[in-house]
Amino acid sequence: MLFSLIFLREKISTFQFIGLITSFIGVLIVLTKGNPLLVFHTQYNKGDAIMFLVMLSWTVYSLLVKKAKGIPSVTLVAMRAIVGSILMLPFLFLQPLQYEKVTSFGIIGIIYLGVFPAVDSFIFWNQGIKVLGAGKAGITMNLIPVFTAIIAVSLGQGLVISQIAGGLIVIIGMLLTSIKRNQEVSPQKV
Repeated sequence: MLFSLIFLREKISTFQFIGLITSFIGVLIVLTKGNPLLVFHTQYNKGDAIMFLVMLSWTVYSLLVKKAKGIPSVTLVAMRAIVGSILMLPFLFLQPLQYEKVTSFGIIGIIYLGVFPAVDSFIFWNQGIKVLGAGKAGITMNLIPVFTAIIAVSLGQGLVISQIAGGLIVIIGMLLTSIKRNQEVSPQKV
C-alpha cells in the first residue's frame, strides 16, 4: 500500500492507513508470539534476506501489473512464465535432472504446481490488482503468517493466544483498509 502511494499515487484514506498499521501490528504479534520486541533480538539469516527480496520483487510485480491495465491477466501470466523459464534455464545445467528418480507422483505434483499455484493464482492476483488496486490487494499478503499458523496447527503444532489475537488484529486491519470514504449526501435525497 505504501509503494502504491509513492509510485502509483494511489490515495490512501485515514481508515486505510490505520488498517495498514493495525494489520502490520497483527503480523508482528503473530510472528513474535505476542512479544514484538523480539524482532530486534532475533538472529536473522540468509533465508530472511531472500524472503525480504522476494517481497520487494512481489511489490514491484504488483505495481507493474497495476500499470498494465490494457493487458489481459492471462497474457501477463504467460509473459511471466516465459521470462521465468528463460531465467531458470541456466540452473537446469547446474543441477541436471536425474531421470531414474522421476516418479509418477512427482510428475502429478509438478503438473498440479504448474496449473494451480503457478497459473491460476497469478491470474486471480492480477485480476484482484486491476479491480482493487495494488495497495488494497497487497494488504492481503499480511494473511500469510495467519495461514502459516493455521497450517502449523493442522500439522499438530501448538498455537498460543497471542497468535490468535494477532491473527484477529490482521483481519481487523484488512477490514479497515476496505472501508470506503463516506459519500456526501446530496440535499435532494434528504
